[in-house]
Amino acid sequence: MYSHRLLILFSLLALLLGPELLDLWLFSDGPWYQPFLIWLGLCTLTALIEQGSRREL
Repeated sequence: MYSHRLLILFSLLALLLGPELLDLWLFSDGPWYQPFLIWLGLCTLTALIEQGSRREL
């Protein structure tokens, strides 16, 4: 149950910070793969949270 609350918190933060992140991704002068690194980090974080919740069962 704890991981579900954490994922809801991440979802709310994504909704609040979404427009700023979109501007960062679309109009940044960084490398072309920057959005993919951010998505990779989010996917990795989600997998670690899910793996931790399965160990508790």
